[in-house]
Amino acid sequence: MRELNRLNARQLNDLGINRGDIERIARKAL
Repeated sequence: MRELNRLNARQLNDLGINRGDIERIARKAL
């Protein structure tokens, strides 16, 4: 799970998305 989150974080960071948005998306995914 952590590895997937890291990969997703890298992709989202490339798009310029903040960590807060990543956490919200992760919570919605769960």
